[in-house]
Amino acid sequence: MAEEEPPRTAPRYTVSQDGVVITPEVWASATDDDARDRLLAASMSPEEFASYQRGHQTRDEVDRLLSHSPPPAPATGPTYWMKLRSVAAAIRPRSRLTFWYGAEKGISHRHVDPLRLTRVRRHWYLDAWDFDKEAMRIFRIDRMAPPHVGDRLADPGPVPRWTPSDDFRAQVLNTGSRMAADLVLRSQDDDALARLPDVDGILDPIDWRTFGFTALVGDWRQLVAALATVDAAITVRGPDDFREYLTRAATRLATISGRTEEDTP
Repeated sequence: MAEEEPPRTAPRYTVSQDGVVITPEVWASATDDDARDRLLAASMSPEEFASYQRGHQTRDEVDRLLSHSPPPAPATGPTYWMKLRSVAAAIRPRSRLTFWYGAEKGISHRHVDPLRLTRVRRHWYLDAWDFDKEAMRIFRIDRMAPPHVGDRLADPGPVPRWTPSDDFRAQVLNTGSRMAADLVLRSQDDDALARLPDVDGILDPIDWRTFGFTALVGDWRQLVAALATVDAAITVRGPDDFREYLTRAATRLATISGRTEEDTP
């Protein structure tokens, strides 16, 4: 007599240290929209699920995160910059951010207090306090679905002077051996973030079109070359040795071009 097969049970989402995680296998087993909505509802509060149903989050976003491995380099299209602008806009007022986040194990719905943005090797990372985990976490922007910016936090804690992500930043940025310049960038356009110099650094949003940026480079020549391509107003707040280097470079370039101060109209 053939051995009976054990009854099959429907796959379940997994609960990890970071909360509810929907794996690709579980998502694929949900064969219709109602089944997928039940999975989404399991990882969201009733208010968030109602917001999702009104269009703030879509199944397509979740499907994209689950169906594609993280790209080797961040996208630079409109969706990517929209996500980065939304995150940057939430930092200064300390507004709650909610978003779907994709990783190799699956996706999870995150609720965070955004603290700072760092660019490392052309990737943007968000340092944030994860309310579900009650710990600091690092999120890569290109692994997020478009985030929802909520209300200001009623009683936000102080921005920590040190977090575990500082170890990550020190390791990949080599902050101890690199030169740092304190810049302010202003743009007349909403894509001011896209106009930042193409170097590693730490972002300090001031408003939609103004950003403080600590640029981290191996030498000043690298930063001067990057700044020469930026179509926005830039102010150097320091250090003095970079200001002096910039002045010497400008004088040298004026000499090469054959122009002098007397030639300036």
